Order: sequence, then C-alpha cells, then structure tokens
Amino acid sequence: MRRHNIWHGSGPPLSLEKPGSGRSPNSKRARQLDPLSLIINADLGVGLYTARRYDEAIAQLRKTIEMDPRFYFAHLESGRSAGTQKASSSRRAVGI
Repeated sequence: MRRHNIWHGSGPPLSLEKPGSGRSPNSKRARQLDPLSLIINADLGVGLYTARRYDEAIAQLRKTIEMDPRFYFAHLESGRSAGTQKASSSRRAVGI
C-alpha cells in the first residue's frame, strides 16, 4: 500500500472505511506492511476516536507519540480525543 493512499486523499481515510469499528482490514494490512509508520499508527487512533472508543484512541495515539514526539498530528488527535472524552463524561454525569 502506498502512503499516498493513506495520507494524501486519493481514497477514503483508513479510519472511515469500516464505520464504527475503529479498525478496517486495510488498516490492519497497512500496519503489517509498515508497523513503524507514524501516520498509519495515528490513523488507527483516529479510527478508534471515530468509533467513540476514546480510551483506546488516546492509548494508541500516545504509542505513536512515543515513536516520535515531534509528530504533531498524533498530539493534535490525542488532545481532541481527551477533550471529547472529558466532555462526554461530563454530559453523562449531568444526564444529557
């Protein structure tokens, strides 16, 4: 799989190929082919976020950050996941 397909928009993002699961067959295959790819690992976190599996998304994105602390996209998505998780918890506590 070419990286162009994953990141530069010549197809749907891996996280959107199988809605609700947080993982798609292509994302598993991509990780097998290139387990150290930052964007593939971060995309898995985005898929988990999309599936509302916030704890898993944050954990995956933190693993990606450990691989390269300068990879801003993982920081951005990790913050978004943590913020959404916090807002979601607050809504549940209030009963919304």
